[in-house]
Amino acid sequence: MADVPAERQHLSRKEAADYLSRRWFRISPSTLAIKAMHDKGPRFIRLSEDRGRAVYSIPDLDQWARDQLKVDITQRRGPLAALSTQSRRT
Repeated sequence: MADVPAERQHLSRKEAADYLSRRWFRISPSTLAIKAMHDKGPRFIRLSEDRGRAVYSIPDLDQWARDQLKVDITQRRGPLAALSTQSRRT
């Protein structure tokens, strides 16, 4: 699913979790649902014609994943954090 057809503009929550798990890091649909409830997940829209089902765009998923990886790196402590900070400066 990493290569989603161009005509496919939005992914269901399950498809979004599969996409993120294959391209970025493992995450489940239920984790995406919890993050959505707390406004901590990727941007999504609700489809009113489909009982309010949440759908995600691929660019929004990619941006959110990149942001999560940046946060993870900046919150690390210890010698590995110093190394990752130094490597970004060079």
